[in-house]
Amino acid sequence: MDYKFTKKERLLQTKDFQNVYTSGKRYHSKNLILFVIPTSNSLTRIGFSISRKKVGKAVKRNRIKRLLREAYRLNKNSLIGGVDLVVVLKNESVELLNFKDVERELLSLFKRAGLNDKKKPTFIN
Repeated sequence: MDYKFTKKERLLQTKDFQNVYTSGKRYHSKNLILFVIPTSNSLTRIGFSISRKKVGKAVKRNRIKRLLREAYRLNKNSLIGGVDLVVVLKNESVELLNFKDVERELLSLFKRAGLNDKKKPTFIN
């Protein structure tokens, strides 16, 4: 299994984020919003948006981004390919979040969005 999180798996450009925001479907949870849009290639790319107004200083924002990236990295092999994702933090209560909470919430959003790839292809025995 590949647990790397390379640069080509990240959304980096503003136009890519805007495309996902405007054309993507939204899924809400208590602390997160997941935007999903299908793409033409088989690569899944993800971006994280943590507001300075809601969270505050860079130390807190970077901690939340590290937790989100790690939760995604450890679980990305169970997701389908060919989608662009953006995860937005919507709550200010970042001090209360730990890794297990972040991972649980992110996985529930992936499941609700239908991104879990649990079906075995019919041509594999």
